[in-house]
Amino acid sequence: MKDENKKFLQQEDFYKRVKNIMVQRGITTDTLYSIITKEIGYDIAKNNLNLYLQRVPNVNFLIALSKALNISTDYLLGIDSESPYETGFNYKYESKKYKKYEGEYHFYFYPTVSNSPTNVQKAHMSITLKNDYHVKLLITADINRRKEYNGKLLLSDSYEVGYISLKGKGFGEMVYISFCDPSLNFDNAQVQFIIGAMLSISSGDLKRVPVMSRCILCRPDIDERKFDGIKAHLKLNTKYINITQDNIKKSLDAAIDNYNLRQEILNRLQSAFKKKEYYVIEESFIINTLLNDYDDLTKKEIMELLNNMRLHSLSNANSKINKTVDTRLYQYLINDCLDEPSIASEDDVKDI
Repeated sequence: MKDENKKFLQQEDFYKRVKNIMVQRGITTDTLYSIITKEIGYDIAKNNLNLYLQRVPNVNFLIALSKALNISTDYLLGIDSESPYETGFNYKYESKKYKKYEGEYHFYFYPTVSNSPTNVQKAHMSITLKNDYHVKLLITADINRRKEYNGKLLLSDSYEVGYISLKGKGFGEMVYISFCDPSLNFDNAQVQFIIGAMLSISSGDLKRVPVMSRCILCRPDIDERKFDGIKAHLKLNTKYINITQDNIKKSLDAAIDNYNLRQEILNRLQSAFKKKEYYVIEESFIINTLLNDYDDLTKKEIMELLNNMRLHSLSNANSKINKTVDTRLYQYLINDCLDEPSIASEDDVKDI
């Protein structure tokens, strides 16, 4: 090979790229040998592997190596200079931090057809080690229809946070989930319960729009007698509970048997927190009804009114999921109210 042609791929550059990926993935030479021979099926002697890594690769070894490291051949050859393994994330998929997520989960969420759903929908999520922690979500609408999403689990190396990105199979939808690794999910134990923030699109008609909501992942199936706990924490809660006096009374009646104690707590809540009256106004009433009823009202004034009312409303700028919420809710649900896992196979239903 002419020297001027060698500039396109330097042996030391190739070796450096491979070693960088191995470090980021936490893969040793022994682990790489096991993956490339047993999982990928490339025939090579163990003592030759390091030699192959330090020279310009042949095509077959290059393809096998890219599959073993789950990296593109373009990156290994220097054609693509940007590594998919960004600093700050954990790509050590063989570690205990990932293995504790493996398994089957029940997946609970509110349907996004309306803003005030009354029923919780249950789906099935599986997390497997194949292809660097593949995630599969099956949402069954009825016995003959389902949606299937596939994606990846990725953990942060900087914060106690995880991410799941999912892509719809055969339809143009994506779902993103972020969650905390709560204190009950220790490194050496299987994850049992997660409350996640979810970004997706609405369902119900062809006018799909972005929607933010919450979801709950739980290994054991939750007894329907405890579904009110699930419903409560699937709402976009904040540290403040905006509730009417009638609903405070209903909540006390449902939770506490002692009448005198209920009254004492009601009186204390009423004295500790100011009663605020507010109006529940539909946006469409301002945009459509008011504009149609008043000839002197301009579209600009309507938009300024709407913006100012939104600005001064009780809506929150965000809805954080506190790490302790997972623990508290799980302990409540598991108190003699969780059945053994019983996730049925859904291989026989058709796609939605």
